[in-house]
Amino acid sequence: MNWEAMGSIAELVGAVGVIASLVYWAAQIRHNTRSLRAATYESLARATAESNILLISHPEIANVVESGLGDFPLDGDARARFIAYLRMTFRRYDSIFLHYRQGTLPPEAWEAYWNSFRKILRKNNVREFWERNMDDYMPEFCDLVNREINNSIGVGKLPARS
Repeated sequence: MNWEAMGSIAELVGAVGVIASLVYWAAQIRHNTRSLRAATYESLARATAESNILLISHPEIANVVESGLGDFPLDGDARARFIAYLRMTFRRYDSIFLHYRQGTLPPEAWEAYWNSFRKILRKNNVREFWERNMDDYMPEFCDLVNREINNSIGVGKLPARS
């Protein structure tokens, strides 16, 4: 065998090795993406469960949240607790939205979370909180929430965040 033939064989073996490596890395990336999505979903489910545990463990907080979501006027300590609850809730959904936008949360999971969240956006006490605090959240999330609120109330439109 001459050197040219050996060089061609070595190039072929190298090319096969590169292709095999690319196939292996593609499989690893696909596996890691699935693992990341599962971990994200588990983390978000845990955060939701912790919020529910808070309400189950502390009936006084559950009563405040129920009153606030029932659009009853709140003052003093009850108002402060409801605002803290809403800050926690909006931050969680802001994070959920970020995961969805980054592709670490599948669209069907996002839809389930969003359908749950949009129900509370129709409440007067929640909208009042949002109007005062929307600048604390990501602009894209603000736009989404404002569109939902505007669609649900139809009047008194909230402005797009600048």
